[in-house]
Amino acid sequence: MKCPMLTMYAATSKRPEEYEDRDCLENDCAWWDKHSAKCTVLLVSQNLQLLLSAIVTGVTKMPHEGQFRK
Repeated sequence: MKCPMLTMYAATSKRPEEYEDRDCLENDCAWWDKHSAKCTVLLVSQNLQLLLSAIVTGVTKMPHEGQFRK
């Protein structure tokens, strides 16, 4: 099943909450997650964003090569 929201998100840089004329099918949509009551596409996006921020935090805290040399 195609999500009518996906093409709308891809065309602009707006967040889903910023749309006034949202046409989400919710329970009738194949992408709807009943447990979290959110669109699965949005959940995947949020989880990827959390992973990216964790990776960036790890990279910034990683010691430099010459830091422990005498």
